[in-house]
Amino acid sequence: MVRVEDTSIYCKHIYMNAVTKLNKALEKLVETTKARDEYEIEYELHKAKLMFSSAVRECRNAQEREAKVIAILGEEDHYRKMAELKSDARVAYYTWSTIKSIIDSNKF
Repeated sequence: MVRVEDTSIYCKHIYMNAVTKLNKALEKLVETTKARDEYEIEYELHKAKLMFSSAVRECRNAQEREAKVIAILGEEDHYRKMAELKSDARVAYYTWSTIKSIIDSNKF
């Protein structure tokens, strides 16, 4: 037989565990967002330099220049790294958001 006091303690334990997971998810979110933001500055600066480089200057229109810049960024792995950092930040946000929603709805 389970007493009411036991379920209360159990619920409190589950809640505290969820809050701990939320805090870890928040730390991960801050970490991944900071990494993405720091690299995005470097990425955009490199992209701007490429737009005015001789490799891209010969392109006829803006779409062709943009495609050439993306191709060069892809060859240098800048494009892949930026995509990975954005994905990591998005996953961290969704993880944090899901845990927060569960705690707020008290369905744990």
